[in-house]
Amino acid sequence: MIWQEIKYNNVVITGIKVTGNFNNWKTQNMYQIKDGTYSRKVLMPKCETCDYKILVDYRTTHNPSALRQSLIFNN
Repeated sequence: MIWQEIKYNNVVITGIKVTGNFNNWKTQNMYQIKDGTYSRKVLMPKCETCDYKILVDYRTTHNPSALRQSLIFNN
């Protein structure tokens, strides 16, 4: 397991959360840091690809994969 920081740098009005296969797709709050970026450190298994999705303003998009990201680790 390794700690990985997920960041989001865009306008957020009411809230932002992250979810992914590293936490069985349960939502976790992201927090604003001093430069206006939102961040969350999560403990992820050392896998080739970890998928996650960022939920902005607690709304899903018409294209759910639009904010889906993959983290690729170089072992």
